Amino acid sequence: MLGITRWHLFRLMAATLCVAGLVWLGMAYLIPAPPSRIVIGTSPTGEHYHNLGTRYQGILAAANMNVELRATNGAKENLRLLNDPNSGIQIAFMQGGISNGSLAPDLMSLGRIDHQIFWLFYATGDTLTDLSQLKGKRIGLGDEGSGDRAVCEKILAVAGITYDNATLVPVAPENVINSLDGGAIHAVFRNFSPDSPVLDALLRGPQYRLMNFTEAEALTRIFPYLIRLVLPRGAIDLAQKIPSSDTALVATTNVLLARKDVHPALVDLLVQTTFQAHNTPGFFLRLYRRLRLVDKALLSAAGPTQIQALHAELENIARAANIVPMYSSELFFELSAHIDRTRRHLASVNAQNGVAKVA
Repeated sequence: MLGITRWHLFRLMAATLCVAGLVWLGMAYLIPAPPSRIVIGTSPTGEHYHNLGTRYQGILAAANMNVELRATNGAKENLRLLNDPNSGIQIAFMQGGISNGSLAPDLMSLGRIDHQIFWLFYATGDTLTDLSQLKGKRIGLGDEGSGDRAVCEKILAVAGITYDNATLVPVAPENVINSLDGGAIHAVFRNFSPDSPVLDALLRGPQYRLMNFTEAEALTRIFPYLIRLVLPRGAIDLAQKIPSSDTALVATTNVLLARKDVHPALVDLLVQTTFQAHNTPGFFLRLYRRLRLVDKALLSAAGPTQIQALHAELENIARAANIVPMYSSELFFELSAHIDRTRRHLASVNAQNGVAKVA
């Protein structure tokens, strides 16, 4: 009655399918599917950003994301690579004080992730209460061109320490102890990964002292990207009172940067990953699970070699738990008490097996 025939319906359906197909093709072109592989710029292997990258790699693997970690010289190289669209790096770790929005308009921050502390250690024979006392000293810093070194040089410069009145030399983390012990350097000023054995040795060794930044508050006013932190007395070892007093430190904030052309779905996934990787209760849960594996291994027959391996793993767990935000102190002390119980159990098994006592 309306003059609509099957032919009209066929033409309407054909037109509808064509429009739908064009819309689908347009969306596929304008909004491509999220990638299944990404490249993250980190730092030299074994340093903090590389360790963070390994943690992210494990979390993203559960989302079927293939992650390649690209070892770099740190924050400054990460910034250069991110700004280069042909570098292949879409994501990288960055620290405050290296760049800003005007210098990197094609990049975006996916959020702050943790603090990067700049530790200053020196030999016990000296007494340093002020950065200006480093004049005439040989000071170990991070690698040339690294973001770590750039920030430390800025801090030293405002205190009057420059290449004209001090010797500033690059020292890799694994060489710091020998360089201090051998007198190659008088002090070291750089960041360390929180679970670094070198940092633990410097904090615990009686032959080294950690400088108290009495002017930390002033430095945060001069450099807005710096923050003042306090390492409480006994936070590293309550029984041995390490450190012996509250110690002021300076730090910057680490962030995760991405290119603005990264797929929106990947941005969402990375934000979830940062929350999972840096949510403190989750961090302690992972340490607790590792600790339970040590406990379980001790219940089985363990030989000398396995005992030494368990001891090494236990100390790694203890180091990782040592430096934590104050709002997590209850979790820290619960975990610390469990670590002490496991140490006693390990020593008991060690004695029963007649192997050398684990220190």
